[in-house]
Formats: sequence, C-alpha cells, structure tokens
Amino acid sequence: MVKAAREAKTHTSWLRVNDAYESALVSFVEALLDATPTNAFLGDLRQSCRTFAWYGGLNSVAMALLHFTSPGVPDIYQGSEIGDLSLVDPDNRRPVDYALRRGVLDTLDALANAPPTCARAAGHLPGTAA
Repeated sequence: MVKAAREAKTHTSWLRVNDAYESALVSFVEALLDATPTNAFLGDLRQSCRTFAWYGGLNSVAMALLHFTSPGVPDIYQGSEIGDLSLVDPDNRRPVDYALRRGVLDTLDALANAPPTCARAAGHLPGTAA
C-alpha cells in the first residue's frame, strides 16, 4: 500500500515521503485486515470476495480485449500473461514462474479436449440418456 500511495503522488511520494501519512495508512490497512472476531469489515469482505472476483475477472477480460484490439503496440510485461494482483505495474525483473504457466496451459488443453459437461448432463452426447 505504501508503494501504491507513493506512486500515486497524492499525499506522499518517493522523493517527498510523508511519514505521518504512511504510518496512518499502514495502521488503517492493518486494522481492516485484523482477524479478530470484532472486525465486521473483514467478515463482510470475505463474504463479498466471490462477487468482487467475478467482476474483477470480467473487468480484466474487457481490459485485455481493449488492450489487444486498440491501435498501437500492446505493452505486455514478461510474466503477466495470467492474472497479476500487483497494485502497480509489474516489474520485468521479477522471476517468471514458468511451471505455473505450463500447468495453466495443461489445464486449458484438458478442458478444450473434454466434452462439455452441460451437454453430457442434458443427454445430448452419444451414449447419454436424455
């Protein structure tokens, strides 16, 4: 959060660090994520995560579609071919987890070669009852 706040350059920055603001920001985030039973926010957040994730995924696909179909040369960061939860631009110097990417591709290949489960359940594939 401190890195994101510094890069936003609204209340603090890399060149003009506002220690009081950054300390308050860290305290605020720690309080939001405190796992005590009295933290009502964290419980609400956990219940809403699936909804947030669905809309976040939809937003990511829409942004990728615009990114790749707009004029100009797309700017792709090495290792950001799959979901990246960085708050700022990815750093090209980070190591790329190629094993994870191979696993994702293997899963997609398996899904692409498997008959659709909805058609099987509806009895529209050979050897299934209607």
